[in-house]
Amino acid sequence: MTPPQNPPPPVEPIAVVIVSRNQREALERCLTALAARPGEIRSVVVDLHSSDGSLAVEEAFPAVQFIKLPKHFGTTKALNLGIRAVASDFVLLLPAPVEIAADHVLQLAATLQVSPETGAVCPLCLSESGEALPQVSDLPAPSQPDPPLRAARPGETVACATGPLMVRAFLLTSLQKIDERYGDYGSQPELCAQVRRNGKRVAVDSAARAVAFPRDESGSLARADRQLGAAAFLGKHHGIVNGLLARIRFVLAALLTFQVGTLRYLLMGQKIDGTQ
Repeated sequence: MTPPQNPPPPVEPIAVVIVSRNQREALERCLTALAARPGEIRSVVVDLHSSDGSLAVEEAFPAVQFIKLPKHFGTTKALNLGIRAVASDFVLLLPAPVEIAADHVLQLAATLQVSPETGAVCPLCLSESGEALPQVSDLPAPSQPDPPLRAARPGETVACATGPLMVRAFLLTSLQKIDERYGDYGSQPELCAQVRRNGKRVAVDSAARAVAFPRDESGSLARADRQLGAAAFLGKHHGIVNGLLARIRFVLAALLTFQVGTLRYLLMGQKIDGTQ
C-alpha cells in the first residue's frame, strides 16, 4: 500500500478504545505513546475489573477517559462500551499490550481517508526486537474453524486481522454493537467479516508500525473461549449445523489430547467473562 501523501487532518480527534485487565505496565506504555499528539487523539480505557493497581494509571493521564467495570464482562462487551463513549470518524481498537506511536495512529486514519475501498486497516505488529509477529489469518470456515495466525505482508489485503485495528465509525454505527455472543475471541473476526460484507477491504498499512508485547493465552479457559468464539462465528455466518460441528470437533480434540480443563469449559460453554 502506498502511504498517503499529505492527507487532510481528520475533522474530529481519532478515537482509541483500549481494553485492559491487570496490565498496568503495558497500559502505561500504551497511553504514553498515544499522548504525544494531544487534541488529535482521544483515548478511552475500559478496565475489566483489574486488581493490579491499573486504575492508579488514571491519575497520570487526566485527558484519558476511564470506564471501570465491576467484573470481567469480556473483551467484546468492553469494546462496545468504549465505542459508545466516543465520537469520531475513525476508531482504533487497541489491546493494552500493544504500543503504537501517535503518529502511526494518524497514519492509519490518513489511509482510511484517502482509500474509500478500505473499511478497516491495521499496522504491522512487531516484537520488541523488530521481528514481524503473527497477526492475520483467514476467517473461520467449516473446513478450518480455527485458522492459524501468520505475519502480515506490507500492504496486503487480508481476511482477518487481530490486535490493533482501525475501523470506520459508520460501520460500527450500522452494526449498533459488536455481537456480544463472543467473549474475548470473536469480535475482530466478526468486524472483519462485516467490513467485507459491506464491500470494503481489510488492509495492512506498511507505513504504520506497532510493538506488541507477549500475552499468555495458553490457559484452558482462554483456549476454550477462542474455540467457542470460532464456533459461534461459524454458526452465525455458515449456519447452525456448521457451528455445532465445529464445537463437537473442538470437544473431540480436547478429549483426545487430554486437555481436561479445556474440555470442561467447552462442554459447559463457559467463556472468559463467565457467561455460557
